[in-house]
Amino acid sequence: VSEHTLAEVPVLPNPISECFREIVPMKQRKPASVSMLYSVYKCKGTEYGIEALKLVKERVPELTVEMFGIFKRPDHLPDWVHYHCEPEDLCGLYNSVSVHVSSSVNDGWDLPCTEAMKCGCALVCTDIAGHTEYAKEKDTALLAKAESSECLAQRIEEAIRNDELREYISNRGKKEVEILSAWEKKYPSATCIAGQLKMKEELALMSHLDVMVSMDSGNMHLASLVNTPVVSIWGATHPLAGFLGWNQSEKNVVQTDMPCRPC
Repeated sequence: VSEHTLAEVPVLPNPISECFREIVPMKQRKPASVSMLYSVYKCKGTEYGIEALKLVKERVPELTVEMFGIFKRPDHLPDWVHYHCEPEDLCGLYNSVSVHVSSSVNDGWDLPCTEAMKCGCALVCTDIAGHTEYAKEKDTALLAKAESSECLAQRIEEAIRNDELREYISNRGKKEVEILSAWEKKYPSATCIAGQLKMKEELALMSHLDVMVSMDSGNMHLASLVNTPVVSIWGATHPLAGFLGWNQSEKNVVQTDMPCRPC
């Protein structure tokens, strides 16, 4: 982009908004408390996450779950799961739990994971390329095999029962995402709005953009809905698998070859 404009072009690699921060120390949170994003999209692997939570509930009866998403509460969700549709205080939700879970099976960068990490949650997630950019086994996260509810349940239970490990992962995770947050402060011409707008407001903002640069993620599809051109960057996933944004041009696709694609 810099070759075609005289203006400064700052690059922000998935900055995490300053509104996300640790308010409640880990030692003051209930160990058996979990948050998870609910989604109807198959790539998010929500069904595996719900089944894993059911298994954990059988083994740890005091488990409480705070689930959130943009969709209405599904009928099949267990009664003991507290569901929040488009929560206004997502930071507060993260600070009310000790563990954040992501059960994605084929995904890009998972923003809720890094938001939760910045709020002090210990991360338990699947071992996929979109997660391992920031999720390191027994360092910043506990990793589980994708599409395995039993494996995910075991790692969630481990995070709940091992206080020392849970707190260590929480502290390491916070330091990891602090590096990402520093980018917003580095470039005065850039503004981070992650986590600050509701869905309708995000769509309105995207509709005024000349172009949007995005990985293969939900933002690409949202921008497509308002007819904003997207330069999309692909690594683990592939546009030929049917995930390219609606009405987007293949000429604007940037790809990085990976031996496991799609993975």
